[in-house]
Amino acid sequence: AMDKEKRDIDYKWFLDNQAELFKKYPDKFLIISECNILGAFDTFENAMEEALKQKKAGEFLIQQCVKDSSPIQYYNRAVFFK
Repeated sequence: AMDKEKRDIDYKWFLDNQAELFKKYPDKFLIISECNILGAFDTFENAMEEALKQKKAGEFLIQQCVKDSSPIQYYNRAVFFK
């Protein structure tokens, strides 16, 4: 699958597991790749910095783990999928 399709799967996985993830990582910025959490951080910048050490751009998404059912997507896919 293309990176974009994989990230769509990751995002859907996040939404499906959001309530559970929120209990563990309230309001944290999560690095998600292949339906796994690679890290949880207090800021988007820290999450992005760590994500790029572990993965290439496009191989992960960063999502804030909020309680709300329709979270803001901080990670702008357009940056990586030109």
